[in-house]
Amino acid sequence: LNTLSNIISIKSSELNKKQVILNEARIDLLNKQIERKSLEKLKKNKYILHKKEENQKEQNINDEFGIYSYLRRKSEDI
Repeated sequence: LNTLSNIISIKSSELNKKQVILNEARIDLLNKQIERKSLEKLKKNKYILHKKEENQKEQNINDEFGIYSYLRRKSEDI
């Protein structure tokens, strides 16, 4: 009976150690998920900023073509 109690306490101790390891792994997983989501958000924001810059460049080029076209028509009228 005493041996059975010792085995139970040993197994209980092992279980507690494994639960601590499990909790540490869960915390690590959560931290990595947060970090991954943060990186994804930063990449998305960088992509959006890049698209805005490209759209602005394209708009500037279109405006310049419009001005040239307007000036050409204006000079032809004169």
